[in-house]
Amino acid sequence: MHQQGNSRIRGEEITESRIEAALQRLEKAAETLSDKPAQGLLDMRGRSDQDAELESLRSENASLRKEISDLTERYQALKQRTDIVSGRLDKTIDDIGAILE
Repeated sequence: MHQQGNSRIRGEEITESRIEAALQRLEKAAETLSDKPAQGLLDMRGRSDQDAELESLRSENASLRKEISDLTERYQALKQRTDIVSGRLDKTIDDIGAILE
C-alpha cells in the first residue's frame, strides 16, 4: 500500500512537471507571436514550424486532459473508500465505547 502511495505521488509530480513544461512552451510561443508585427507577412517556413508546434501542443494538451481526468477519477474512488473506512472506524470506536461503559 505504501508503495502504491509513493507511485501515485510520483505520477502526480510527473504530471505536474509536464503541465508546467507545456505552459512554458505556450508562453514562449505567445511571446514569439507577440514580438512579430501584426501586419507583417508570414514566413511560410516559420508557419510550418508553428503549425508543427501547435499540433504537438494540441496533442500534449489532449494527453494531459486525459491524464487529469484519470487522476480525478482515481481521487474520487480513493475519497469514497476513505469515507467508508472512516465511517467503519467511527462505528467501531462507538461500539468499543459502549462496551466499556
